Amino acid sequence: MPEAEAVGPLIQSGTLANRPVAGIVNSYYWATDVQMLYRDNGVIWEPVAHGNLGGVTFGQHHAHYYKYLKTYPFDSSGLNLLTLDTAGRAFLAPLEVPFRCTLDRLVAIWADVTAGNVRMGLYVNNTVAVNTPVGGALVVETASVAKTGTYRTQEITISNIVVDPGFYFLAIMSDETTSRCPMCWSPFLQQSIMIGAIYDRFGGYGPFTNPCPALAAYDEVPDQAARIASIP
Repeated sequence: MPEAEAVGPLIQSGTLANRPVAGIVNSYYWATDVQMLYRDNGVIWEPVAHGNLGGVTFGQHHAHYYKYLKTYPFDSSGLNLLTLDTAGRAFLAPLEVPFRCTLDRLVAIWADVTAGNVRMGLYVNNTVAVNTPVGGALVVETASVAKTGTYRTQEITISNIVVDPGFYFLAIMSDETTSRCPMCWSPFLQQSIMIGAIYDRFGGYGPFTNPCPALAAYDEVPDQAARIASIP
């Protein structure tokens, strides 16, 4: 009777985008572009080890850990609140996208809300030298939806959109004047070219102006986020 041959685990390699669908328990995949080893648990691929990161960016390597991209910079001075104090005023905050990804939600972060509606949108960074959305296209926007939540996030569906690495500007607009968001505020934000901004929409609350109109600098910006659906 012939001896049984030992069969080791299935090991494959390639780019993260070419990784096959999970389903073969204890098979492994080496993602050459992010230098990460994954194990198939029968349902999903689990990251188990990483290799030499030479030539691999931070964003590429850590992409699988991300679920949300948050507005930038962060408030380090404790919890401050910003009132969306003018109906139809768009508040814009810089957002860094460190790697190519697909977004499927824009996320309002509320401290407290008053009954009413909210819209969110995403503008491109139109001039790299000075980092401004003025004149830039509106990449995507949400429908007008009722505000919900106190000290919680509100995820608002958008059509899936692929964004490339770079700076963008998240925008939020309310149809009433008392709802509040946690706020980014710091000397860095005031002194940096990556500063928040506002514009008042002609006609009041409604769809965002496209392309982005002239802005007024505003050193207080509401915390907002975008949800990642997939990478890349």
